[in-house]
Amino acid sequence: MTSQEKQEILARLAATEAASLIAREIGHSSTSDEALACFRIMEKLNVPAAQVTAVYRSMVTHLQNADLAINFRLKDFFSKPVEGSRILNTWDRDKDSDDYLTTRNTVEERLFNYSNIRRGSGHKTPPIGTTTRMRLFGSRNNNPFFKPGIRPKYGALNFANLADGPARGYGESFFVLKDYIKHNSTFFPGDSFKANDADNSSDMVANYFDMHRIILYMEERMLRALHSAATGAAVTGLPRNDYIEAQLHTDVVFSRDIKRICISNFDISVLGNDTNRVKSSLEQFSHTHNIRLIYH
Repeated sequence: MTSQEKQEILARLAATEAASLIAREIGHSSTSDEALACFRIMEKLNVPAAQVTAVYRSMVTHLQNADLAINFRLKDFFSKPVEGSRILNTWDRDKDSDDYLTTRNTVEERLFNYSNIRRGSGHKTPPIGTTTRMRLFGSRNNNPFFKPGIRPKYGALNFANLADGPARGYGESFFVLKDYIKHNSTFFPGDSFKANDADNSSDMVANYFDMHRIILYMEERMLRALHSAATGAAVTGLPRNDYIEAQLHTDVVFSRDIKRICISNFDISVLGNDTNRVKSSLEQFSHTHNIRLIYH
């Protein structure tokens, strides 16, 4: 194994440490955040105090059980046979504009502190070895050791059970990931680009075991949609940009981590002359990686 290969592996392993550090931070405010989430349910949804705990728990359980998905544009993703074995993040692909990458880097630094800018104190101080590894591989600015694999991939929770997936602005077809990926993920109550507009954006990041932050900070219309979905009611009229973003701090291997592929029949219908080529690439991908294919 070369030194470069070893560093790539260590960087991908270090990616999970971002989720671990967020879990430490959430733990310090978990009790108060949970209480505030319950107060918000009472205030915004007019839930009586005697019922709020049950309602809160049902909403948290619904979030935990929601499908974790990655929306994509069918024509773009399957325009040719898919190379590689895993989902790539924007740093791996290196195809986005400099302006986009600058903003994305700023957001990820605000939320996950790769450069250790947001230093803790006392019991909040993370282990030195952890921050050293994250800074070594995760800090991007003028860093020759930066490894794209340490930064997250992005998806969303399909909390509203939408047929076209949770983040339809990125395409109406989507991958559904296996449930264990949620355990190495963090969640934000909307598009994380909004993190640049909020001073307390890092306090809004949740994880699988502490979903109360989503309830506390999501838009009110999303809160109402979540409440409806948790009771089994159909959710309609939810704007395309109303989604719970997921940051995946782990590799997503096609053959190991994708539960099923959900393909939009509308996407198929507008392929035109590309229909046979795209469908061939899609079916080859499904067969190669043994992933169930569903049309909707």
